[in-house]
Amino acid sequence: MSRDVSFSMNTGAGGGKDIIQNMAMPLVKKSAESIADRATRVSGGITSRPVHFKVETYIGLPNRRGGQRAVAEVVADGAIISEHQDYSAYTAVQKSKDAGRV
Repeated sequence: MSRDVSFSMNTGAGGGKDIIQNMAMPLVKKSAESIADRATRVSGGITSRPVHFKVETYIGLPNRRGGQRAVAEVVADGAIISEHQDYSAYTAVQKSKDAGRV
């Protein structure tokens, strides 16, 4: 085999950047869904007005090297009508973060 053989990948738009982001997004989404599911269960256990959570995903948060990160947000599904419900939702998400670890 020749020693002059090398490998290169276009990391710009339409190249490796898209491939890596498309490969990472399902894992990011699955982790966030695990957090949202557990947070919904925890919320039901700590308050009489439980909060249900959903996941929103997007690509666009910049990193240090000029790339863009795949992002998943766990958000309350519906209106939070009191400070107690807001605090219990925050607490439920904080207690559920370890469900999304990979």
